[in-house]
Amino acid sequence: MSLGNSDVRPLNINVGILGHVDSGKTSLSKCLSKVKSTAAFDKHPQSQERGITIDLGFSSLKVNLPEHLRLSSNDFRELQFTFVDCPGHSSLLKTVIGGTQIIDIVLLVIDITKGIQTQTAECLIIAEVTCKKMIFVLNKVDLIPEAKRTSTIEKMKKRIRGKLLTKKTPFGRSPIIVTSALTSDSEHSPFGVTELIDALITFTVLPKHSPDKPFVFAVDHCFGIHGQGTILTGTIIQGSVHVNDTIEFPSLNLQKKIKSMQIFRCNTDYAEQGDRLGICVKQLDPKQIERTLVCSSNYLSYISAGIIDINKIKYFKSDIKTGTKFHITIGYENVIAKIILFCSNDNNDFDINKEYLYIEKFYEENCEIDMKIGKQFAVLEFDRPIITIPDSLVIGSKFDIDASNNVCRLAFFGNLIYSFSEKNYSHSQLSVLKVYKIKEKHGAVDRIINEYEVIGKNIFKKDSNIERFYGFKVNLSSGELGVIDKSFGKSGKIVIRIPNGLSDSTIVNMNKISKKKSKHVSNNESDNNNEIVESIKFSMTFKKYSFNKDKKIVQ
Repeated sequence: MSLGNSDVRPLNINVGILGHVDSGKTSLSKCLSKVKSTAAFDKHPQSQERGITIDLGFSSLKVNLPEHLRLSSNDFRELQFTFVDCPGHSSLLKTVIGGTQIIDIVLLVIDITKGIQTQTAECLIIAEVTCKKMIFVLNKVDLIPEAKRTSTIEKMKKRIRGKLLTKKTPFGRSPIIVTSALTSDSEHSPFGVTELIDALITFTVLPKHSPDKPFVFAVDHCFGIHGQGTILTGTIIQGSVHVNDTIEFPSLNLQKKIKSMQIFRCNTDYAEQGDRLGICVKQLDPKQIERTLVCSSNYLSYISAGIIDINKIKYFKSDIKTGTKFHITIGYENVIAKIILFCSNDNNDFDINKEYLYIEKFYEENCEIDMKIGKQFAVLEFDRPIITIPDSLVIGSKFDIDASNNVCRLAFFGNLIYSFSEKNYSHSQLSVLKVYKIKEKHGAVDRIINEYEVIGKNIFKKDSNIERFYGFKVNLSSGELGVIDKSFGKSGKIVIRIPNGLSDSTIVNMNKISKKKSKHVSNNESDNNNEIVESIKFSMTFKKYSFNKDKKIVQ
């Protein structure tokens, strides 16, 4: 961050440059950009050593505000594109996911000599989840022999437009631009870059921002400048900020006043959601700050678990099961979490006061099951507390899957709709969540006491707390409805009251059963004693609440 002259704040649009490793993303970013940030074009030492992008890089380009945006707003004179150069290597997918959550438009860069590759497809899925606005860039066209160039370009465009990709995504009408970042056209500009910039300008719409919300700033780099202070660079996720505002570092439990601010080397007194910003504060050790969130005072805190409205990514082939652990990305945060699934019987939004059904796995649309599945939700139990924003986008992945197997590692997404902040949330907070399992117990009628009472067995163990089930209804296989009245002895047997009495046929059947059991049956009795007499069974169905600390059960 260097000192510069004050300037009118431009309308900023964040453009993510995504694609498979070695597709030419960083070279293209250099061609598009006029101003680079302190973290741009593979400045990371490991990037230079390995020859690949391993972290997010930021650079920018300013153009005149186009007519269609000038008609929408009088607040800006210039349009600024902030380019977010994302890694392409499969092992760095979590960094890509974090980067895409701050962008407005995706440039999906495809090496035209190699076509659609594994990370190309994963980047397409990420874009569909995060921003839904994309421009396809067919790069390295200079490597195609001139005689085959036109046919190769048309073949690749047809493939992109075809069933493989865009008919299954929102990108069916997205522009496709052909470029060569290392080859100049007749005006000595990189081939196709002018056309790409024109497409970006045409494609840009005025973003919906909320400057009145509390300020949240996603820090991606931090460093010190001697004599000035500590510089935080990042993107404003929501709200707005002024010089001299006090901001909070929730991870450090610390507050600092803003000394100065810059947007790509231009001083500014004000910035708002979407802006790429450098913030200078005093007396802060940059080594204490990693990729984190900074915010208005007392706005954000750590959470230990959360609830999302879960949606399965259609390309993920495995089942999403309760009890499974996934890699969770929320903004720049990456954490392991165990999931617990539940659902409603309608499509309404989550309500903490409603009851929900526990489910063992995520059910896809049109699946044939006995129960009614409405909107599905998941509790995420994080391995460690994290700091995040309410309603944040959450993406669940399986990074332990081998990317070389050409399978989708992205499993689900949703928004954070409820949070649990306490460390011992499972005991202190989770019990407010009314998620129940349907339980069913089975037993057999042992004998008749009278026409209104029978003794049941084989449903409880001798040390069971049977009193919890007093008054619960049971269904006899003979058709009568019964109610658990009390315990009978200490072996787990119960007295079942039959409010409407046993039918004559049931009484006759029970008498036959008793006669069969009698030790005094004569061996010379009639053949009628050889008839098959089935014992009478009974069943009991009830709800058991999964998170209730008292293990509440109801019918």
